[in-house]
Amino acid sequence: MKTLQKFLELLELDNIIKFLKTNIFKLFIIYLIIKLGKVLKTRIEKVLKLILEKSNVDKSVSSFLLSIYSILYYCILVYISIEILGINTTSITTFLGATGIVLGIAFKETLGNFCGGLIILTFKPFRVGDTIEYNNYIGTVKKIEL
Repeated sequence: MKTLQKFLELLELDNIIKFLKTNIFKLFIIYLIIKLGKVLKTRIEKVLKLILEKSNVDKSVSSFLLSIYSILYYCILVYISIEILGINTTSITTFLGATGIVLGIAFKETLGNFCGGLIILTFKPFRVGDTIEYNNYIGTVKKIEL
């Protein structure tokens, strides 16, 4: 109940005006960083698309890698913005690290299969229609999916 009361106090107009007065320069810097970040992101994205096209990477892998890049880029922009406002990011970093470890352990097999699928799509060691023999098993590749 006290937490809700403190939150509602923060939303009062006087507190919002006080926050804006003390942090207007920081908010302007954050605005500039986000605008410049979007321009930089599109330029880097164009370069990455060219690199992926010239290296003949499968389109599904290419779009997947570009979407991961986009998500990471925006996460970094948000992280920088939080840091500029003076919010302590150490606890956020610790939480994200611990979450990564827990998810990595929990989804070890799934992540392994996912990475294996990416490797097969990227390096194409075999194609649809190839016959493969592994540990006394013989089969024909019918389709390759992520």
